[in-house]
Amino acid sequence: MKVSIFFVTVLFMFVTQQSEAAYPEKPITVICPFAAGASYDMTSRAISAAVSKLIGQPVIVMNKVGGGTFLGNAELYNAAPDGYTLIINASSSICLSPHLRKAPFDPWKITPIMSYGIYPVLVAVKADSPFKTFNDLLDYMKNKPGELKIATSGGPDVMDNLPLYILQNQKKLDFKFVPFEGGAPAAAAVIGGHVPAMAGGGGAIVHIKDGKMRGLVAFTSQKLTGLPDIPTARDLGIDIVVESQYALYGPPGMSRDVVKKLEETFKKAMEDEDFKKIADSFNVTLSFKNAEQIDNYHRDLSSKIRKILIEIGRIKE
Repeated sequence: MKVSIFFVTVLFMFVTQQSEAAYPEKPITVICPFAAGASYDMTSRAISAAVSKLIGQPVIVMNKVGGGTFLGNAELYNAAPDGYTLIINASSSICLSPHLRKAPFDPWKITPIMSYGIYPVLVAVKADSPFKTFNDLLDYMKNKPGELKIATSGGPDVMDNLPLYILQNQKKLDFKFVPFEGGAPAAAAVIGGHVPAMAGGGGAIVHIKDGKMRGLVAFTSQKLTGLPDIPTARDLGIDIVVESQYALYGPPGMSRDVVKKLEETFKKAMEDEDFKKIADSFNVTLSFKNAEQIDNYHRDLSSKIRKILIEIGRIKE
């Protein structure tokens, strides 16, 4: 009996190793927990197409929108750890949302694989808005507390909102967030005149470039490439920088060999010209982090965000 158990164990290990060596043998699904048309969706599709060309297998992007990315992450969390189900996460899914509400997944158990870029956080308005500068917006919030509505690309706990939470606390501002299921519908609401401003990134940048919207401030460490007219918060004397990552994750328990293959393949896909064009159209700063680096980055960021949320009264110690 012991010999049989030993044989089965050895056979299982052999089959597993052979399967991992041949990976991928079938299509890969990449969950995008954001709405179609925004930067996470479009860059997810572009880099997945580049990966597909490299591995000779379809890489299918599936939008799973809801719960402020929790719906998509819950599906990932319960998927087999074989490398055939992945997700493109925002830093908020890992470092912000789980501090504010109970998540249906453990962000520190899903498997970090790599990140490919930095998402710019900014505030934008319709091109013909009476708010010509960010200070105009701040003055309005001070003079008419509670009246201003700001569209956001998710629930109250997306990364786009973090700089405004900090400002709200520092300057005692009062305004209302209006959540949408992604940056594209949030931008459409502003362009349509339904909401006067939005906190977002790629969803707004596309329309800033085509002249339908105007950026008032970017909470980035440096000016956005190709958009020199948008001041950074630091240019305005506001020392707030909030930058999110486009990060690839897998289910808990993935093997190191499969993670390494994905890490290397997605890194190579970043060289694809079609992907770079899409990333540039959303002003995504391409920046590679491997599995260990993105994990360390998010753990450090989560700790910093928790301290900020305590300071501004969003959570208690």
